[in-house]
Amino acid sequence: MYYRWFHEEGDDRDEFGLPLSRAAHDPLLHPQPKKPGLTRGEATGAVLAAALLLYGLATWDVPLSLFCAAFLAYLLRPLVREGNGRYAVPLSNMMYGFSIAAGAGALIMAFL
Repeated sequence: MYYRWFHEEGDDRDEFGLPLSRAAHDPLLHPQPKKPGLTRGEATGAVLAAALLLYGLATWDVPLSLFCAAFLAYLLRPLVREGNGRYAVPLSNMMYGFSIAAGAGALIMAFL
């Protein structure tokens, strides 16, 4: 019986001694570079966080507003880092610190 993905003629093997495959594409051997920007899940989270931020501002709910602002800062941090400006990386690091501090502060405010 002949298995169609592996060929016997020549017995070609890779550097690990495994037979070469005739499969068209192996994603483990050829990883795709990550596209800049937000993924679908991150974009959905940003939209929901923005909607909750507006709701928190409308109802004067300070912990909710602060937590949503911290979450948005954390999500938008990679987009700021993509900028080629001189202060892109320090601003991204500042947003990361703000998101951690504001998120922890919002949780403390919510439960005290």
